[in-house]
Amino acid sequence: MASNRKPFTFVFTATTVGVLLIIFGLIGYTPPAHMSLDAETWRLGTWTDGVILPEVVLGGVFLGAAGAVALRLNRSLPKH
Repeated sequence: MASNRKPFTFVFTATTVGVLLIIFGLIGYTPPAHMSLDAETWRLGTWTDGVILPEVVLGGVFLGAAGAVALRLNRSLPKH
């Protein structure tokens, strides 16, 4: 089971990043390059008046990669 830990971590992380990028892109927010949970960090982001299409597309790429790895991982798991 330890050998499958990294693909599961990748799927979780890529899905989280993809969803956040899509949400941020749709509301017109570009997060700062250095992300942390500190409230001051989130104030350093940039707001625009519209949708940021490159962020939405990049989020879709992350979701696609997560889906592809999840599908491959699901097929490699033993069937009961």
